[in-house]
Amino acid sequence: MNKIDGYIDSGILIVKNVKKRDVSRQAIYDYIKINHMEKIGPGMYITQETLEDESYTLSLRCRSEEHTSE
Repeated sequence: MNKIDGYIDSGILIVKNVKKRDVSRQAIYDYIKINHMEKIGPGMYITQETLEDESYTLSLRCRSEEHTSE
């Protein structure tokens, strides 16, 4: 198991959560590429196996924007 796997919640990876744990940016983007993840928003990627739930994704985006505006 890759240590980035632990940061995928409901099939969605939020890059800033992984970067907080001292995982290099290059390791994160290599993981995204190897696992063929799709970008769904700024710093947010979804696994191929996961069907995108638009309301869930929107709630994550809103939550992310609240933290950056503080």
